[in-house]
Amino acid sequence: MRVICTEASNDEQLFTRGACFVLGIVLHGESGYELIEVCRSHSYDCHIMVRRPSDGMYLDIRGYQTEEQVRERWGRNVEIGPGDLNDLLFNWKDPFGFKESYARALEIAQDLINDTYEEGVTLWGTTLSQSFTKVCIAPTVLGLSIRYLPRVL
Repeated sequence: MRVICTEASNDEQLFTRGACFVLGIVLHGESGYELIEVCRSHSYDCHIMVRRPSDGMYLDIRGYQTEEQVRERWGRNVEIGPGDLNDLLFNWKDPFGFKESYARALEIAQDLINDTYEEGVTLWGTTLSQSFTKVCIAPTVLGLSIRYLPRVL
């Protein structure tokens, strides 16, 4: 079983080093934007984000980005395509830190969607200098209870 662990001391680290799928699910549920996977070729190394249908802009913890900016960040040869919500909800579990990363995603989702998010103010209700969290993700068949299930499935 593959387990991915990362330490996160701010939102960008948290949502680009293992918990991007949590933020992606919340952004999808809050906005209705399309769930997107950005994957390195022939790899399970994927980043989850959403795409706004009106102009094709991509959104994750870094804010709105063009496809060119996404490729610049994740690699010129990445594959960008629709994300599988069922896979994200039912095949991944974050045994250490899911509750915290989900709560934080809910706190910042509307600011990201409205393009008013400011990095570095707080992480999970405390100042960044006081917070340090380890997030581990492991594939499993155990489902996640997400409040958006009725709306998105």
